[in-house]
Amino acid sequence: DQAIGCFIHAMNEKAQALGATSTRLATASGLHHRDMYSTASDVARISRAAFGYPLIEHILAKMSHELEITGAQPRRLTIKSRIEPLVVPESVTVTGGKTGTLVGTAENLMVRVVLDGRPVLAVLMQQGGSRWHLMSGLLEEALEAAEAQRVKAQPAARFGQLKRSPKAGPGAKP
Repeated sequence: DQAIGCFIHAMNEKAQALGATSTRLATASGLHHRDMYSTASDVARISRAAFGYPLIEHILAKMSHELEITGAQPRRLTIKSRIEPLVVPESVTVTGGKTGTLVGTAENLMVRVVLDGRPVLAVLMQQGGSRWHLMSGLLEEALEAAEAQRVKAQPAARFGQLKRSPKAGPGAKP
């Protein structure tokens, strides 16, 4: 169908404009196709842009969404999320995600979480193993890294708040 071809072409142009230069989309649905490929960094670029649209952010945060299709064959379609509950620490909130499959790479996963008060995208493209288990481990490591950065930054922040004595300077005795 010509309209679908135009849509796929527009998606590829948008991906290129976003800097996703190692991505080629081949279906309107996003379902895998032998001519479709991407990288984790490209998926993150595209996802970051998509989450910039409040409606997309709202839909991806839901477990299901009812879509109203207009045109020659009007109908309602319920889209169900394939995002399974992730085992994450209480301080991590999952705010959306998308599963996917590319030829040669099984069970990909992108999730958006709020980590340490900031939205963070995590993209996993892997073969073998459970994407849910691997993503939970990745998010746990990210939380530990954020905590380590926060602890590391605290002494520097306190040091920056110390005031020097007027007598302090080269050769001054404490």
